[in-house]
Amino acid sequence: MSLLPYALRPRYVLRSYVIRHGVTHPNPLVRPIAMLMVGHGDFLRAQAIRRGLVMGNPYWRALGGVLIVREVGKQVFQKPPERLARDRLGVGRRLTVAVTAPRLDLSRRQRRAELGRLEADALASVSASKQRS
Repeated sequence: MSLLPYALRPRYVLRSYVIRHGVTHPNPLVRPIAMLMVGHGDFLRAQAIRRGLVMGNPYWRALGGVLIVREVGKQVFQKPPERLARDRLGVGRRLTVAVTAPRLDLSRRQRRAELGRLEADALASVSASKQRS
């Protein structure tokens, strides 16, 4: 839990500043932060490459470095997707995917156990359907 109240957290303060002043702020340091906060990461990355690497602007070069480090960090520390099952569907066969809402009345440990049970049930049904085929 954070020690700062929500209204004083840096991300909240920056976001409220960006909403008030917008992406068209004349300050060259505020504009890239605003674009990141609003969600224009792809445009910002292209601008950093064009203005920083090609034109040689040191601010955009630094921002490009930060964006590259951020993306590499996401790839390194992000959990890879887990494949539960893979099955080829023939002609006339169907695949049913069921999504269940989490039971928030359970504790975290009980929810984790229930998720494990649901996963095991799903894998068992897939293996049973493979044996029938």
